[in-house]
Amino acid sequence: MVVPDIAGDPSFRIWQREALERGYRSMLAVPFAHGQDVLGVLAVYASETGVFDGARVKTLEAFATELGYGISALRSREFQREAEARLRKSLRSKDELIATIAHELRTPLTSVIGFAEVLLDQGPKLSKEELQDLIQVIADEGTDLANIVDDLLVAAKAEAGTLHLTLVRVDLRAQAAQVLERWEPERINHVQFDGTPVHASGDPARVRQILRNLISNALRYGGDRVGLEVTCQSGWGVVRVRDNGSGVSPQERETIFQPYRRSQAAPGLTASMGLGLTISRRLARLMGGDVTYRRESDESIFELTLPLNTTTGAPGNSAPPTETAEAPEEPTVVRLSALSGRKPG
Repeated sequence: MVVPDIAGDPSFRIWQREALERGYRSMLAVPFAHGQDVLGVLAVYASETGVFDGARVKTLEAFATELGYGISALRSREFQREAEARLRKSLRSKDELIATIAHELRTPLTSVIGFAEVLLDQGPKLSKEELQDLIQVIADEGTDLANIVDDLLVAAKAEAGTLHLTLVRVDLRAQAAQVLERWEPERINHVQFDGTPVHASGDPARVRQILRNLISNALRYGGDRVGLEVTCQSGWGVVRVRDNGSGVSPQERETIFQPYRRSQAAPGLTASMGLGLTISRRLARLMGGDVTYRRESDESIFELTLPLNTTTGAPGNSAPPTETAEAPEEPTVVRLSALSGRKPG
């Protein structure tokens, strides 16, 4: 674009007064680009009219072309540096993940192998009670292994975008009671379980997975007082897991939900990689809810919230309420495309 006389060009009236006050009398604007992408405009002003003849226009167009190539090359190098930095970070994360998973799997696996060897070597010499104790430990550690693998599979599906949930009407209290049944009575005799039936929208299997992670966390890291409460609040179904353990430091209260973030170990316990908390929050948000942590007085509180479901069946379905893991006819199927969700108010 060539403006030979700014004062006499009506198309330049918006910038005309200020240009003339600065002593500009003519102007040339040449876009600089790379391929089909326009990167900017090179504007050149002169103090005389009619300065930009054909030769000067060609010279500035050539300069603009080289400028476009130069800026594009700088951007490409910057993009390459950023890509290399992301790759290095990804490789470090991969190494950390492999080491962490190996550690998490090795702990229960070592117990299973060790107690199985005791059974092989000393089985005939052991009393019935001792045999029962060893078998129970092996079963418990095997369950922990299965839970870790389950969390890893869900994490992998979430990252690949292939995790599907089936949302139905679930009784949060019934799901919590079912989760508690997996532990031996002596492991949960200090757990206070309160609440009434609360019906929310969720995938039953994933609701149980969340509750299993939260309760396991309280039993492992909490103190001698653990509480499980099911209630409803302002349109939300709420499950609170309380314990009087030492809690999470203020600087870790959000990072504990980051993938493979290792929390500070409790005395006598190995720090956890936190995958269960990460998966729990992701699943809750995918179902329209959330998992949060807070500290009140001497108690740590992990809270699962899910939207209430006050219908008598699945959305668009007049069937009776479904409280099992089986989905009713024409269920609402949600595919994971994003890991963020709205937080209950």
